Formats: sequence, structure tokens, C-alpha cells
Amino acid sequence: MALSQKRRWSWIFCLLLGCVLWWGGFDGQPSRARAKFKLKLGGLLESSLFLGLQPSTSTIPQDNLGKFFNYRNSNRIAIIVTPKYGRKVAGKANIELRNLNFSDATLSSDVEDYNRLFPVSVRLNELYIDVYGLLPWLDLRIGQQRIAWGTASAFNPTDNINPPNLENPLAFNERLGVPAIKASVYMGEHVTLTLVGIPMYMAAILPIRLYRDTTNVDLSVALPPGMKVGKDKSNEIVQLPEFKLENMQAAAKLAVDISGINFSVSYMFARLFIPVPKKIPIVDAGLPDLGTLGECTNKPNRYPIPDRCVVNPTAKDVLLVYPRAHIIGADFATSLFGDGVWPEFALFIPVEQIEPIITLPSLI
Repeated sequence: MALSQKRRWSWIFCLLLGCVLWWGGFDGQPSRARAKFKLKLGGLLESSLFLGLQPSTSTIPQDNLGKFFNYRNSNRIAIIVTPKYGRKVAGKANIELRNLNFSDATLSSDVEDYNRLFPVSVRLNELYIDVYGLLPWLDLRIGQQRIAWGTASAFNPTDNINPPNLENPLAFNERLGVPAIKASVYMGEHVTLTLVGIPMYMAAILPIRLYRDTTNVDLSVALPPGMKVGKDKSNEIVQLPEFKLENMQAAAKLAVDISGINFSVSYMFARLFIPVPKKIPIVDAGLPDLGTLGECTNKPNRYPIPDRCVVNPTAKDVLLVYPRAHIIGADFATSLFGDGVWPEFALFIPVEQIEPIITLPSLI
């Protein structure tokens, strides 16, 4: 079934490409076709060496960022191809070969595997087709693309179409390309309406082993007064949205450019990039002694709470989901007294309030 679906989408893409080339002005004459076809090549070559700083303490936690990046190397080489056919058809392909060199070797047998010690991967960052002047007031872009919204230089709360790529947590501006259809509607000389449809959800790449606490929940709400949570253990499973019409994401932006002032308002119906816990099945409460349970709860106002009243729970198969939200944004860019100004705002309105369901084991 999966193979037939891939073949079907491949045929649709090839048919669409053929129609676009025919519409773009191909008249069947090879010499004229070659004259209309232009190709530009570009690239990127980057090599970085990390030297992480660690705190001057005797005990260094395993998730310390300085330890993780100490004496690490990152290498990237990308090939960027931008073909153009006539005045109405263009495209872009951005293919990257990357070696983060962050080894995940844990077993003795892993040291004989080159891919474990020096992981290398091929990335397809962008691959899309542009159709200009499909109608006198309409341009279209189809394929995997980067759609950057917002005017701020670092923190962009309105840039929510492409998920973050935080496999290197220090490169927090990197984004993943998403398969999308983008339509640019020109409503006069100074106003542009951009419509975006994202048929499938793309999850962000998160460094969970560095920031594991971001997906945890405060289990102390399930405890009676007089007790607290010490160390908790859990394993998480992620529920990605299925490829269905109801899980499609959509966005729109209205941009105005008048006399050196760029202003835009945007809206997106999306899912958030960071998952949140929905179900937390606790299989072991981690009570040191059942006999002390009554003693701890009978004296809830003691401080500090004694060690015998500290529980170390264990949860199995914590379910993480990606909640929906309405995102309303606004930004503008202008020059004030010779200096650039780029304010940007966004309001996140949750569609559903996800409260984790905590199930406790029987104490009897």
C-alpha cells in the first residue's frame, strides 16, 4: 500500500511538471527550449569545532550542554540547484550532506561501526517548483520549501510554518523544509496575500537527551500534602498526527508595503512543535515504606519534608501529543531616526486544553 501511494504521488508530480513546462512556453523545438532553460549552481561548505565549557563542580550531570559539545566537530556541504525555464517556471533543489559527529555509541560493539562513531546523513532541505503568472495576479509554489515569516532578526514568534531543527541545540535558527503549497495573490501594487496549505505534519527535531525535562510533568499534583517527588523514571512514546485531511495545517498572511514601511498580519491553524504529556501511567509509586504514608500525610506542613516522605515514581509509556492552536501574528519593519526597527508579536490560542491523565498503581 505504501509503495503504491508513493508511485501514485510520483506520477502526479511528473504529470504536474510536464503540464507546467508545456504551459511555460515549450514549443517542441529543442534549440528554443535550450535557450529558455537556465541553470544556476551554488553551494555551502561549513566545518565547526566545538569546545564546551563545564561547571567547576565535582559532579557533572549527564545532560550538561558543555559536556555534550566538548571536543565535537560538525561538517556540512550543500549543493543548491536553481533551474529556470522561460519567464514563468523556476525551481530550487537544496541537498545537503551532513556529519554532526555526535556519536551515540553506548555498547562495545558500537565502536566497530563507522556510522555510530561518525554519523553521516543526506538531507533534502528544499525541492520545489515556482510558477509565475499562473494568473495575472497569482504565483504558485509547490514542493518542500522554507516559508519564513516575521521581520525580527533572532526571535520570530510568527515563524511557525517550518519546524525547528535542534539536533544542534546551538543552531536555534535552523528550520526544516515542509511539503506545502504556497499561493501569492497580488492585490494591487502594495498589498500581497499569501496562502499556505501544509498537507502533512512535520515534527521538530528536539534534543530530548539534553532537555528531557521539557516533556515531563509535575507529578506532585497526584500526591497528598506532606509528600514530594524525588527522582522519577519514565519512557515516552510520541503520537504523531496521521496523514488525514482533518490534520492539515493552513496559514495566511496579508502584507502591505508603502513608503518604506512593511506591515503584515498573519494567521495559522497549526499544531505546536513541542509535544506535551497526555497520559502518564505510573507503574511504581516508589514509596520507601507504606507504613510511613499515614505519618507523612498527617503532618503536611513540615519543612523540609523528610526523606521517608519522598517518592520516586516510575512511569511506563508516557503518551506525548502535539496540541492544536490558533496563532495570530503581526509584524512591521521600518526606519526610525536612521535605525531599523523590526517589532514582531504573536498570540497563541490553544484549541484544546490537554490535561495529563495520571493513573496510579494500587497500594494494596
